[in-house]
Amino acid sequence: MDIVDIFLSGMMTSLTLPFLNILAGLLFAALPANLFIVVFLLRGGFFTILNNLVESHSMSMVEDSQRNQFAGMRSVFRSIGAAIASYFAGFMLVNRDYQMPFLITGAVILIACGYFWFVVRPMFLKENKENATIID
Repeated sequence: MDIVDIFLSGMMTSLTLPFLNILAGLLFAALPANLFIVVFLLRGGFFTILNNLVESHSMSMVEDSQRNQFAGMRSVFRSIGAAIASYFAGFMLVNRDYQMPFLITGAVILIACGYFWFVVRPMFLKENKENATIID
């Protein structure tokens, strides 16, 4: 069983998501600066790991002839999202509303996890079953 199978079977997700939520909750609380930095770096590192796993598996599901287009579209939409987020983050910081970014981030993460769990994951599992049937 490779890391992608572990991730898609829910073992990695069931371990990672609660941990990320705990880290997000700690970031929402008033923490000393040193502890905040450590928790913030851990949170970023775990999101990077999770993002790389999803991106790697998503790329393996795309046909070879369309991988360049997929990578380009993914990059464009990721950049647009970052630009919009920076724009709204500026408004929040001007209004000195420092809790709102974490609340919005938590809500978006929960929505994205739900979308992956109920929409994307079943497609991956279906493809894995079809591949297993072909091999057998």
